[in-house]
Amino acid sequence: MPPRQQASGYRILARHFDEILEPLRKPLEAARRHILVPLLDGLESACDLACGTGSTAIELARRGLETYAVDLSPVMCRLAREKARREGVRLRVIRADMRSFALPRTVDLVLCEGDALNHVPERRDLLRVARAVRRALRPGGLFYFDVNHSR
Repeated sequence: MPPRQQASGYRILARHFDEILEPLRKPLEAARRHILVPLLDGLESACDLACGTGSTAIELARRGLETYAVDLSPVMCRLAREKARREGVRLRVIRADMRSFALPRTVDLVLCEGDALNHVPERRDLLRVARAVRRALRPGGLFYFDVNHSR
């Protein structure tokens, strides 16, 4: 699906995104607490890829990491900016396709949660995502992602 068409599908979803994801919040938080949080020691920067409304990116910024939030949807990007502003958190929001995103500088961590990689069903596009992530990471950086469905 072309990026513009894919992004337009989130226009309506974006307004209800946080409440739709509410049932997944506890399992995601448990995974973060047991897997991600121990990895954060010593990290200075992160990128939340397919950030949605920015909840995870905001949490990383609260922990003191310089944080980029990347999403294809202009509505999700706007909501992430607004949420960060309301919560008094500095967040650099970038509207970009995860297959070709570029950051102003490399980061220690790129994370991609909430089955976001399932939105990239073609193998060649997954390779493009992997290349973009590699370019975004400093040497020795971490790529944290989840895939919770078998399809």
